[in-house]
Amino acid sequence: MKDLNVVIVGGGAGLGALLARMAVAEGAAGIGIVDLDSRAAEAALAPALNAGVQAAFAACDIRTADAAHAAFEAVAAKLGRVDTLINSAAIYPRRPILEISDADWDASNAINVKGTYHMMVAAIRHMQGQEPRGDVRGRIVNITSVDAFKAHPQNAHYAATKAAVVSLT
Repeated sequence: MKDLNVVIVGGGAGLGALLARMAVAEGAAGIGIVDLDSRAAEAALAPALNAGVQAAFAACDIRTADAAHAAFEAVAAKLGRVDTLINSAAIYPRRPILEISDADWDASNAINVKGTYHMMVAAIRHMQGQEPRGDVRGRIVNITSVDAFKAHPQNAHYAATKAAVVSLT
């Protein structure tokens, strides 16, 4: 990640926040975070700001294309370019399979699959128009889970979304 601008979706907490700290430690030039929780995202950007790394944030619910694309473009505009997108946003609602409601299923798909897709499209559009660094115009990393391949009885809907992300990737 050295000298690259990295955008992390879901970077306000958990694995996403850890990835933001790792990017700073690896010498990233800029860190962008797209997250629904603005306070958590600002806290996750503190190490970047303390290290003198350019930082940008956009609050966003990635479930809709317009919101996701606008958030990506806002962060990209502040950073100047995006070299790497890391899709880390996800929800993990544990429920026995017989208790998963349509609302549970739809929420998991909307964030874990559709949100990932929306951010990928925004990044691809952006990256296609920029000059390559080395031999690459940009990179997209989609975070999935071992659950994509071996679900547990308490998270069939989560596992299905992560399998979808594997296929989408």
